[in-house]
Amino acid sequence: MTREDFVPVLVDFMGRHDRYLVAGHMNPDGDCIGAATAMALALQSMGKEAFVYFDGSIEGYSEMTDLFPTLDLEEACALMDMKPCAFVLLDAAEDKRLGKGKDLPAKAVDFICIDHHVQDSIFARMTYAEEHSSATCEILYHLFRIAGIPINRRMANALFMGIAFDTGGFRHQNTTSSTYRIAGELIDMGADHKKILNRMFHTHTLKEMKVLGEAYRKAKLYEDGILAVEMTRADFLKSGAGPDEVSGIINRLSETSEALVTLYLRESEDGKIIISLRSKGKTDVAKVARCFGGGGHVLAAGCSLEGPILYAKEELLKAIRAQMQAEG
Repeated sequence: MTREDFVPVLVDFMGRHDRYLVAGHMNPDGDCIGAATAMALALQSMGKEAFVYFDGSIEGYSEMTDLFPTLDLEEACALMDMKPCAFVLLDAAEDKRLGKGKDLPAKAVDFICIDHHVQDSIFARMTYAEEHSSATCEILYHLFRIAGIPINRRMANALFMGIAFDTGGFRHQNTTSSTYRIAGELIDMGADHKKILNRMFHTHTLKEMKVLGEAYRKAKLYEDGILAVEMTRADFLKSGAGPDEVSGIINRLSETSEALVTLYLRESEDGKIIISLRSKGKTDVAKVARCFGGGGHVLAAGCSLEGPILYAKEELLKAIRAQMQAEG
C-alpha cells in the first residue's frame, strides 16, 4: 500500500470517532513519544478527544507529554470501558510491544497502526508500515502533508524530535537527503531544533553524568567486539538516581571506537531487565531483540527479560554471537 492509498483510510479513521487513545511501544523512546504527541495534537486540532498511554518512563519528555492527558494502564482501561474509543498504535506493530497495555486494542471500537518496522505478525484492523523511513515521525509528516492536516508549531517540535532521535541526531545510516529536507521544513514550521537537539544529545543532569561514569567503569569489551554493560538498581542508587530517570546511556556507550555491538542492560524499578542494543553496521541487532520478544532497527533495538541481570546478559551475548556468526 502506498502513502497515497493509505491517506484516505487515515483521514476516514481520524474523522469517524469522537474519542481516541494513542499508544506506542513499551519503554518509549523519542520517536515513539514524538509520534504519539503529533498524532494526539492532530486529533485535538480536529475537535476530537485524544489521550495517550505509555508503558514505561517518559522522564525527560515532559515538554511533549504535558500537551495532552497521559494515562496509566488503569486510567486507559477505564477510559475505553466508559465510552466507545478508537485506538492508534505508533512505532510498533505487535501486541507484545505494548507491554502491560497489550490487551487495550481488544477494547477499542476501531484500531490502526503506523510503524516503520515491518513485522510478520500484524494484529491491527489496518497497518501501514514504511521500513525505509528513518522514523515513524517521518511517516506521519508525509501523511499529514498529503492529507492536508496542518502541522502547527507543537506538532513540528514533536515530529522533529522523533526524527532526530531515531537518526541519532542525523548521524545514523538511516539519515538521507530527504531526512534533512523534512527537518528543514519542520524548522520552517516552527520546530525549535536547537533546543531539541541540545536537550536530547548534549544536556545531562549531574545524576546522569554520575551514572554514565559508573557505566563506563563497568563496561567490558570482549574480543569479538561486543561491549557489554549491566547496571543494577544498586548501581543507580549510588548516584542518587532511579533506573527509569536516566536515558541516553546506550548512545554514549556505543560511541566506543572498538565496539561493533553494544549491549546495555539495566534493572528497572519493578525488577525487569531492560535491554538496549546498538550495532556499527555488520550485525542486525533487531533480529537479536526479536528472539526475546523485542524489536527495533538493524542498528538499534531493544527488548526486556526477567532477571537476574547476569543471566539476561549471558543469554543476550549468546544471541548476539549467534547472529554475528550467521552473518559471517
